[in-house]
Amino acid sequence: MITGILAVILLLFLLLKVIFRFSPFKKANKIFHKLHIPMGILFIVLLLIHILTTLPVWDTRSPAVSVTGMMAFFLIFMMLISWLLRKRMKKRWISWHRTGAVCILFLVIGHIAFYWVDFLSYQNQVARIYLTDLDLSTLKDGCFTGEYDVGYIYAKVSVVLDKGNITQINIIEHKNERGSSAERIVNDMVALQKIHVDTVTGATNSSLVIEKAVENALQKAL
Repeated sequence: MITGILAVILLLFLLLKVIFRFSPFKKANKIFHKLHIPMGILFIVLLLIHILTTLPVWDTRSPAVSVTGMMAFFLIFMMLISWLLRKRMKKRWISWHRTGAVCILFLVIGHIAFYWVDFLSYQNQVARIYLTDLDLSTLKDGCFTGEYDVGYIYAKVSVVLDKGNITQINIIEHKNERGSSAERIVNDMVALQKIHVDTVTGATNSSLVIEKAVENALQKAL
């Protein structure tokens, strides 16, 4: 996310070149004209890093977020090719460059907008998580699986019940970004023999998703 924010900031600086081009501030126009190429190269590098670092979580994002991001990067790459071939393309590369810049701007705006819609949906799903501590004495013995998905975080667990006690909780799968520390919460759940325990600091959302997955597993033992 940090590389994405830095890339947007650089894009805004690149847009300033266009603004100063049609302004009376000639000195500012010259400065931004000189910085245009190195800033553009840095922009491409940051976008490439952003894509590579977000690859592991692409399956947790909506298709609109991924598609707009990849289309923007493809257009930037094509603009770079047109710049390298500017002598052969003559004046055509300028029109390609400007048209591509406008398209990239709209794609980046769309990418950010889709991301925030996606992120708010994820936050709302987490906020709606309601946990219920079941009476373990009423549950049948066995091994039961449960899962829960809020988009950015997904957890699948197996829970072993024996004579009204939770004897073991295994995390089969846990998709997260920075919430892997939440996995130790299952030890507290076994020790305290209940679902709703204190969440792990710094991994609250992952903790809640794991707890809900355990609850869904126990529901199958009713």
